[in-house]
Amino acid sequence: MHSSEAGYVCLASGLYYHMFKQKGFTLIELIAVMVLVGFLAISIVPRFSFQDVNASAEVYTLESTLRYAQSRAKNDTEYWGVEIERNGYSLHRYSSDSTLELIPGVNSSAYSFPSGVTANAQFVIFDSRGRPVNKSFKPLSTPLKIAINGVNRNIIITPETGLIR
Repeated sequence: MHSSEAGYVCLASGLYYHMFKQKGFTLIELIAVMVLVGFLAISIVPRFSFQDVNASAEVYTLESTLRYAQSRAKNDTEYWGVEIERNGYSLHRYSSDSTLELIPGVNSSAYSFPSGVTANAQFVIFDSRGRPVNKSFKPLSTPLKIAINGVNRNIIITPETGLIR
């Protein structure tokens, strides 16, 4: 290959090609980069699961319902609580018997977990001081642990103070 005229290059075959300075990227280069970015995105997306996000939201929703029951118990002469079952929970007001109440934001007395989320079944009842009590309405002496499966997270309710975390 040798240079014959300014701006032209002579190849061994005798063909001349005009050499010019390239400004920007060619369409093929842009498409190749987009394909590579697409492959990277496809490999990363499965690591982020929307089911994990939904399960975490369920934990916060249950915590919120527990805090609501605790708040109602503090402002009432009756006990309030949440009956947690494997696949959901319900809000109760305890007087001479257990009365189902509407869960705020759900407009139902019972709430079902989405598929993949379960909890250990138990009653969580609060007295007028916001402390967790047992079914005999006696204050608990040990922390109450609610295991939420599907997120591997626990909700702990502290005795005496009723701190929900």
